[in-house]
Amino acid sequence: MTPLDYERFCTHLLQQAGWKAHLTPNGSDQGADIIATRRSVRLVVQCKLYNRPVGNRAVQEIFTACQHQRGNLAAVVSNAGYTRHARQLAESTGVYLLHHRQLEELDETTPSAKQTAFL
Repeated sequence: MTPLDYERFCTHLLQQAGWKAHLTPNGSDQGADIIATRRSVRLVVQCKLYNRPVGNRAVQEIFTACQHQRGNLAAVVSNAGYTRHARQLAESTGVYLLHHRQLEELDETTPSAKQTAFL
């Protein structure tokens, strides 16, 4: 699976969960890979297909991208875990760190502690 395949996979999972989700145009994403809306919530997502824990750079990028895209929620979605620094930064910025399995159950309310438990 390529990183683009992973982004498409995550988009599909969000759509299955009832979100209107689409990939951002390549090269103009400002760090956002997926924009998803459901009711009045605009979720901005960065996808990371890694074989090691995701670091805090992804959190920085999606936090900025969420502001740029006028999002309500920002999330990094990965198949791997997250570093301690990424978890600390996510906690202070309100960015959610998720595994792609959690997307199928994600609703428009703020993700619960259970949904952010993949660290």
